[in-house]
Amino acid sequence: MGVGAASSTAVLVCQGHATADGRYAVGRFSDPVAEELLDSAERTVVERVRAGDVPAQAAERMAYKMVRRSRITMVPRTIAIDEAMGT
Repeated sequence: MGVGAASSTAVLVCQGHATADGRYAVGRFSDPVAEELLDSAERTVVERVRAGDVPAQAAERMAYKMVRRSRITMVPRTIAIDEAMGT
């Protein structure tokens, strides 16, 4: 990771948020900024997950599954934290 570069964990969380924005727990979860923080390659995975376009190649499929799982875990986690914080 270079100076000013995001960690792979930060990118994965951001991709999960971008994938879920406007699609899951509408009214309880949103993150319209998440997609703007990603570069074009990182956005491509988000678009594939949103479309349900599972890649054939193993490395691309792994990235797809990681982003999809991130979405599944980040949304309820974010909602629970927001509720606990009273926001």
